[in-house]
Formats: sequence, structure tokens, C-alpha cells
Amino acid sequence: MAPNLKQKLRHAIFSRKVQMKYRLEFYPNRNMMSVHVDRRVSTESLYFGGEFALGKSIEEALRSGPSIVKGILGLRGVVGIDLKGYNIRLEKAEVFKWEDILDKALVIINVELDPNGQLEKVAEDKKPSQKYLRALERQACDIDEDWMRQCPDDEL
Repeated sequence: MAPNLKQKLRHAIFSRKVQMKYRLEFYPNRNMMSVHVDRRVSTESLYFGGEFALGKSIEEALRSGPSIVKGILGLRGVVGIDLKGYNIRLEKAEVFKWEDILDKALVIINVELDPNGQLEKVAEDKKPSQKYLRALERQACDIDEDWMRQCPDDEL
């Protein structure tokens, strides 16, 4: 007997290889960045790290936090993680580079949120504009010149 339309649709939906989509966003503070994903990471805002009084400590997170938090906080250089909706905000220690952390963090995110899927970057990295960084600098914020050169110029 030939499969009916409902069976064909079910097979098409469950047999296809769906890729988890993501986009990176960098902030004026070079020690923070976000990974935006198309999978819900949390229904509430959860912060784990030692910098803010409202956050849970890294020790507590490694002991009893969600496995994605344990995995990312276990990476050398990561000092905080914030989960909210479809966003994972990471915080690193000053002496580390994102190049040393990011690929490992993306593997953990992929394994935890979509173990059978693959990651697909859907857009270029989002960085603050030079105009915005210059405005922060005028307000006495410390902006690294090298970071300024890496950010998009506003003259389009």
C-alpha cells in the first residue's frame, strides 16, 4: 500500500538533516560576545560567572548547572556565560583571545543543542561600528585602536 500524504510529510520532516543556524555578535567590550542560535537555550535569563553579584558562581555552575554551561565554563579562558532565549553570551578573561576559545565553544553548543546536526553560519559577524566606538571613546571609555580598525567603517 502506498504511503499517504501524512506519512510522506512525517518522513520528510524527520529524515532531513537540519542544520543549526548561528550568528556571532561582538561588543565594544572585547571580552564579551554572543552566539545567536535558532534553538532555544533557556526560557529565563541565567548568568553563571564570578563578575556579577546576581550570577551564580563558576564553582556552582560546574557542580549543578546545565551541561552546556559546564562545558563552556570548562574551557580555558571563559569566565562567564549568560543564557537567554536564543542567545548565549560569553565572557572571557582579558589575556585570552576569542580565536583560542570560540571554535571549542561552538562545538559544545552544537553538541548540546543539536547533537545530530551541524552548524551553519547564516550571516557575517556583527561588530560595533567605528562611529559607535568613537562615541564611547569621547565619553571616556577605553577603546582599543586595533579593535577600532577591525570594526566596520560607517562610511558606506
